[in-house]
Amino acid sequence: MIVRKFPIEHLDPLALLGQNDANLRHIERVLPVRITLREGTITVAGEEEPVGSAARALKELVDLAERGKVVEEADVATALGARKNGNGTRVADAYDGAPA
Repeated sequence: MIVRKFPIEHLDPLALLGQNDANLRHIERVLPVRITLREGTITVAGEEEPVGSAARALKELVDLAERGKVVEEADVATALGARKNGNGTRVADAYDGAPA
């Protein structure tokens, strides 16, 4: 089992996680990982490949939240979809209007 941690105490949890942690639950529905939030740290646990995918998606979502965007379910789906199809599009780049 692999575990990755993301400190988010510097962010508004609601802006990143959504109502009732809906954004985290979305990731758990798509990938076979377990995500918990304790004391300002998100922990992702599971097998190596899904944890890596979830970690990359979470990093992009944290980047969005750091830029002041309220992360929505569509942002989560985009971050996860970019990982699945390998097209390399980053949610944060799309938000900035930067070329993908």
